[in-house]
Amino acid sequence: MMVLDHRGQATGAGGSGADGAVTGGVDTAVGGSGGASGGGGCSQAEDCPGVDTTCRLRSCVADICGFADVAAGTACSDGGGLMCDGSGSCVECLAGSDCVDGVCQGNQCVAASCSDSVNNGDETDVDCGGSCAPCANGKQCLSVGDCTSSYCVDGVCCDAACTSSCEACDQAGTEGSCLPLPTGTLALACEPYLPLRRRVGRVSQRVRQPQRLLGGRLLLRRYLCLLRALRLR
Repeated sequence: MMVLDHRGQATGAGGSGADGAVTGGVDTAVGGSGGASGGGGCSQAEDCPGVDTTCRLRSCVADICGFADVAAGTACSDGGGLMCDGSGSCVECLAGSDCVDGVCQGNQCVAASCSDSVNNGDETDVDCGGSCAPCANGKQCLSVGDCTSSYCVDGVCCDAACTSSCEACDQAGTEGSCLPLPTGTLALACEPYLPLRRRVGRVSQRVRQPQRLLGGRLLLRRYLCLLRALRLR
C-alpha cells in the first residue's frame, strides 16, 4: 500500500509485493511481501521536482527535496528583473541607489516626484526647486526661481541680494543669511568694513611681510594715508 506523508511523498508499507513506485518525480521504494517500509527521498538536487531559476535552485538535503534561494543582489534577468531579492524572486531594485531617480518602492523603481524625500529629477534640493515648489533660504538653488525669497546667492537661497564681494550667503552654519565675511578672510578691497584702527593694524602687518604682497608700493601709500587720517581724528 502507498501512503503519502505530510510532504506528499510516498512511503513504503508492508503488504503485497508491489514494485517501486514513483510519486511526484521522487523515486520511492515499496517493500515486498511482508517487508519493511522503503526509504523515499533524493540523492541529488536533480532528482527533485520543479525548475531551477536564477534566484531559486532545487536542493536535496538529508534525502529531502527543497529549494535554496540565491543571495540578494545576484544579477538575474527573469521576468525583466535585474537582481535577486534573497527570497527567490528576480526584481528591479532593492534600494533607492539601484534606481536612476533614487526611489525604490516594492522592489520597483519609480519616477521622481516632489514628495519622495529625495533630491532627484530637476530639483535643486530635496523636493524643491526646478519644477517643484521654490526652496526656503539655505537650500541649494540654480536661479532666483528656485527660491521663495527670489535671491539665489553663492548656490543657496538667500535672505537678501548680497551683492557685495565682502559678504556671503553660504557660510557654514549660517547658510541662507547674507553676512560679512569673517575677519581674516577679507580681501583688501573689503577693508572699509573694519574699524579704522583695526584696518591700519592689518595693513601694517601686511607691510611687514612684503614677500606675500603684490604692489607693495601702493600698499605702503595706503598705509601712510591711514596713519595721516588717524592723526587727524
